[in-house]
Amino acid sequence: TLRDIEIICVDDASTDNSPEILKEYALKDARIRPYFFKSSHSALGARKLGIEVSTGEYIMFLDADDYLSNNACEALYNKISLEKVDILHFSSEIDDYGGNSEARLDMNRKLLLPYKDRLSGEEVFNACFVKHIFGFTLWNKIYSAKLCKYAATQMEDAFFPKAQDLYSFFIIAYYAKSYYGWESTPYYHYCFGRGVTGTRKITLNVFERYCMQSRVIDALKRFCNKIQDTAKEEVYSSIISQYQNRWSNECVNLWFNAIDDERRAQAPEILFQNWGADAVIHVTKKY
Repeated sequence: TLRDIEIICVDDASTDNSPEILKEYALKDARIRPYFFKSSHSALGARKLGIEVSTGEYIMFLDADDYLSNNACEALYNKISLEKVDILHFSSEIDDYGGNSEARLDMNRKLLLPYKDRLSGEEVFNACFVKHIFGFTLWNKIYSAKLCKYAATQMEDAFFPKAQDLYSFFIIAYYAKSYYGWESTPYYHYCFGRGVTGTRKITLNVFERYCMQSRVIDALKRFCNKIQDTAKEEVYSSIISQYQNRWSNECVNLWFNAIDDERRAQAPEILFQNWGADAVIHVTKKY
């Protein structure tokens, strides 16, 4: 319903006919601006390019397998203009495409809830990563373009097939000056189970994507070293360690429970390559 928008579509080296579809729609609507990668840069690279070429006052992110309500841009633009914040966190809805249990869906619904108040300065980062009162998901928020553009310059040009949301929002939240959580109607529809997450059985390729979250851990460590915020070194180290432990545990659990018997023997090599022998052995002792 908001006409004055630009729709930046970054095709991350897709192997179907997505480029042709994008070009077709761009000819019909000048607001649609497609960009094409010849090789995959992961969602991180696609988002960085989208941020770089954007010219609007605010930025929203939409994953390829999800959709927005028809009035999302209009309602969210009006609200963030009124609240005058760097980050406006709004409500979203989960559409289950993976046959997940109601308990798992409820858990994810809670992770997506906005914190119904205003935050400023360091409170924005701490509320997400220290107190965990709202989640780091990128797509259920609308941002000041100025904030996103600066934060993107501090992000590495790296290939992160998973956990790139956390990496990006860690940096965005670090530089954010203000946040407002709005319990709105659900403007974003998360199609849970269409992507990597939300499925019960996984291939070795998907398993490797989970294991490559170790790259995000290393990148977060490099970012924290670069900013040299000595007063909060222990805080950042603790946050990163928590995610490292959580993700390495998750990968071992997937090895035991989500990979077909025929391919399970190939999983340890992938685990060791990404997490190191010590971390894997430490986790497997629990099993």
